[in-house]
Amino acid sequence: MSPNQKAVTIAIAVLLSTKPETRLSQLLKVCLAAKVDGDANTKAQELFQNTSNLAHWVQDIVGNDGQYTPDEWQALGEMDLLNNIEEFVAGLLSEVEAL
Repeated sequence: MSPNQKAVTIAIAVLLSTKPETRLSQLLKVCLAAKVDGDANTKAQELFQNTSNLAHWVQDIVGNDGQYTPDEWQALGEMDLLNNIEEFVAGLLSEVEAL
C-alpha cells in the first residue's frame, strides 16, 4: 500500500468512526466544505498545535479561497462556536482521543 493509500485508509476509518452529532463531525463538515490552497497537512497540524485558536483557524480555512459558500456557512453554523468555544474544544479533543 502506498503512503497516500495509507493516509486515505486512516481518513476513511476516522470518518466511519465519527457519529454525525459529534463535534468532530461538525469540524469535518467545515473541512469538507472549505477549499484550502497550499499545504493542507500543515493547516491540519496548526489546529492541534494550538486548539485554543480554533475559531481563528476555522475562519482562516473557510476564508482561504476568498469566498464563503452556503455549504461553509451551514457547516460553521452547526459548530455553534459563539456560545462556548472552550467547551467545544474540550469535547472535540475528547472525541479525537476516543477514536
